[in-house]
Amino acid sequence: MEGRPEMQQKRPENTLLVVEDDHGLRELIIRVLEKAGYLAEGVSSGREALERIASSSPVAVLLDQSLPDMTGKEVIIALLERDIVVPFIVMTGQGDERFAVEMMKLGAADYLIKYIDFLDSLPLAVGRLFKVIENKRAVEAAEARLKESEERFRFLVNHSGDLIWVLQLNGIVSYVSPSWKNVVGGDPGSIAGKEFLSFIHPDDQALFHEYTEKVLAARKTMGGPKYRSLHHDGTWRWHEGRITPVCADDGSVLYFVGVSRDITEQRRAEEEVQRQLNEKELLLKEVHHRVKNNIATIEHLLLLQAGLCVHPEAQGALQEAVSRVESMHILYQKLLLTDDHQSVSVKEYVESLLESLVDVFKTDKLITIEKDIADFRMPPERVVSFGIIINELVTNVFKYAFQGRPGGFVRVTVRDGEGGACLVIADDGIGFAGESDGGDQGGFGLSLVRMLAKQLGATISMRSDGGTTVTVDCGP
Repeated sequence: MEGRPEMQQKRPENTLLVVEDDHGLRELIIRVLEKAGYLAEGVSSGREALERIASSSPVAVLLDQSLPDMTGKEVIIALLERDIVVPFIVMTGQGDERFAVEMMKLGAADYLIKYIDFLDSLPLAVGRLFKVIENKRAVEAAEARLKESEERFRFLVNHSGDLIWVLQLNGIVSYVSPSWKNVVGGDPGSIAGKEFLSFIHPDDQALFHEYTEKVLAARKTMGGPKYRSLHHDGTWRWHEGRITPVCADDGSVLYFVGVSRDITEQRRAEEEVQRQLNEKELLLKEVHHRVKNNIATIEHLLLLQAGLCVHPEAQGALQEAVSRVESMHILYQKLLLTDDHQSVSVKEYVESLLESLVDVFKTDKLITIEKDIADFRMPPERVVSFGIIINELVTNVFKYAFQGRPGGFVRVTVRDGEGGACLVIADDGIGFAGESDGGDQGGFGLSLVRMLAKQLGATISMRSDGGTTVTVDCGP
C-alpha cells in the first residue's frame, strides 16, 4: 500500500502523533494507521501535544481542530513561537474554506473532514505526507552535502599555496583567491577589475595572450606558459599557470578559471644547475683541447725522431708509434667538434683514421682502400680502443700483405650490430700460413689487438683464402 516504507515501521522517529480528544475515534485512527504500516500514538489535548512534540519529535501530526483546552490553530502557532516546525494534517468535523486556507498558510500538508469515508482516505493522505517528508529529507541531505562541499572547497581555496583567479574574456580579473596576499602581496580585493596582463612582464605578455587564445579556440584546459609576474614589492617573480575555460550549455566560453604558482626558487635552481653544466662543459672542452695539443706535440716529436733515425727498423717502429698516437689525436679532434663530448661518430672517425694512415705510411705500391662504414656513435673510451685495433690491422696490411706485388685491394667494413660493433678488414694480398708467419702477424701489433679486443669484450677470427680477412666482433 502507498506510503509503507519498512523503515518507518521500526524507527520511533517515524512515529505519527494523533491529537484527538475523542478516545474512541483516536484509537480507531491509530489502528487504521498501524494497519497501513505506520507507527502511531495518541494524545487528547493541545497541552499534551505540545509536550510530546517537544520531547519526542514525531515525524508528523494528525491534529484535530477542536480540542478541550485549545484549538489546532493555537497548537501550531505555539509550536512556531518555539521555532518547532513539524508536518501536520488538520482534521475537522466541519468544512470551512477560510479555515482551510488559514491552516495551509500555517504549513498544513492536508485538510481532512471527518465524514463517512474519512478513515478510508486517511492512509492515502498520510502516504502523500510521507512522500513530502522524504523529498524534504532528500533535499536537506543534498543541501548539507553541497554546503559541506562548498566549505571544503572554500577551505582549500583559502589555504592553498596556489593562486586561483577568474579571468573574463576581456582580460579583466574578477576574482583572486586569498592566497594572492601571501604569494604576490597586496590586498586580494584590490585586484578585481584590473587587467591580468598588467601583472605580467611586458616581454611575456604576448606569450600569455597567445596562450589564452589557444585555450579559447580549443575550449579545453591546456598546459600553461612560464611567465614573470609583478610582486607587490616591485620585483618580478616567475609563475607557471594554466587556465580552464568555463563554457555555457551551447559550448561558448563564458570566462576562464586560472591556477598559477610561484616557481621563482625552482627557476633559480634550474638556472644554477644549467650554469654549472655550462661551466663543466667548457672545462671538459678545454681539457680535450689541451689533451689534443699534447698528443699533437708527442706526434710531432715522434715524426721528428723518425726523420733523424738512420736505422730502417727503428724508423719503421717510430712510424707505427706515430700512427697509434695519430688515432688518439683524431679522436680528440672529433670530440671537440661534438656538442656533448659523450660520443663520437664511428663513420667520421674511422674514415679520418684511414686517411691519416695513408699519409703516415707513404708507399710506392698502388693500394686501393674501399670503406663500408655504418653511421653510428660510440663512447670515446671504446672508440679509442676500436681505433687502435683498426690502426694495427691496416698497418699490417700496408707492411706485409702486398710484399713482392705492385699493390692490391683492402676493404674496411664496420657494422653496428645488436650486441655491438663488428669490424672486418679483408685484403687480396699474399695471405699467411699461420699466425707466426707474415711479419708482424704474431708480434706486438697483434698482441695489442688481442689485448684491446679483450677490453672491448670482442672476439677475433682470422682466415687466409686468397688474401687475409680479420674479423673483430664486439657482439655477444
